[in-house]
Amino acid sequence: MGEIKSTLDIIMERTKNLTMTEKERKAFQRKEWEGKAKGWVQKHQDGIIETDTLKSNFVTEVRNYPELRQILKAELLEQIKLYGDNRKIFQLFEELLGINAKTFEDMILSFKSEMDTQRIKRVRSLEEELRKRKICGSSLVPNPNHDGTWKTYIQKSESDFREQLNASYS
Repeated sequence: MGEIKSTLDIIMERTKNLTMTEKERKAFQRKEWEGKAKGWVQKHQDGIIETDTLKSNFVTEVRNYPELRQILKAELLEQIKLYGDNRKIFQLFEELLGINAKTFEDMILSFKSEMDTQRIKRVRSLEEELRKRKICGSSLVPNPNHDGTWKTYIQKSESDFREQLNASYS
C-alpha cells in the first residue's frame, strides 16, 4: 500500500533543488518588512501598541534593515486621511521619522479649501444648467454629490493630491 503524502511534503519534494536569486531574496525581504511596518501602524492606530513601544521596535529594526525608514514613511503617507483624524499618523511622523507634521496639515487644509471653493462653483453651475432648462424654484437645491462630473473631479483631485504628497515626502 502506498504512502499518502501531504501537500506540504509534495511541495517540499518538488522545490528542494530550487534557490532564490539575490534579487528575489531582496524583494521577498522587502515585502516582509512592508508587512511588518503596515502591522505596526495598524496596531498603533487600533491602540494595541503604544508609541514608545513602536518607537523602540523601529529604532532596533532600522539598524538591521536601513530601508525600513523609507518603508515606514511610505506606509504612513498611505494612511493619511483627507477627511478624518490624522493625529496618530502625524505623531508617528514626528516621533519616529523626525518629520514636521504641520506641513501635512497645511497641505490638507489647502486641499479642503480648494475643494470647498470648487464645490460652490459646481453648485452654481448646476443651478445655471437647471435654469436654462426652466427648472427653478425656492426648494431647488442642486446636489453635486449626485453629479458624475463632480464625482470624477473629486476622484482626480484626491488622486493628484496623493501624488503630490508622495512626491513631496518620498
